[in-house]
Amino acid sequence: MQLPGIRYASSAVQLSVSDGCLSQAQIQALYESHRRKRNEEQREKLLDPAFEGVVLDPILQKIADPEIEPGYIDPRHCLVFWARPPAHIRTLIAQVQQKLLTAAPSTSRLSWDGDAGADTTGKIFG
Repeated sequence: MQLPGIRYASSAVQLSVSDGCLSQAQIQALYESHRRKRNEEQREKLLDPAFEGVVLDPILQKIADPEIEPGYIDPRHCLVFWARPPAHIRTLIAQVQQKLLTAAPSTSRLSWDGDAGADTTGKIFG
């Protein structure tokens, strides 16, 4: 989907609204288009016979496990909008996290205890 006033760069969408605000439906359509394209790209990479495996983010590793580098402060500057997903999505996330722990137990301290929110131990929605 292409909308007037929007610049499309690679898989990301940069909003450059020249004719006023986008409607909620337009924003949702752009987001769905972006996610669909991103999911297709990632699926291709994961299923490629030459795929060598996932690369763990060293910054997230240091945040999740303070023993790696005590006192580490994330140098990135970003603005994040948080929204609490519904229960079925939180359950799915917990299942994925447990599978990741099984696959790479020594590289992560992510855990799930069913509690609300995210904390500095790296738990997401847990």
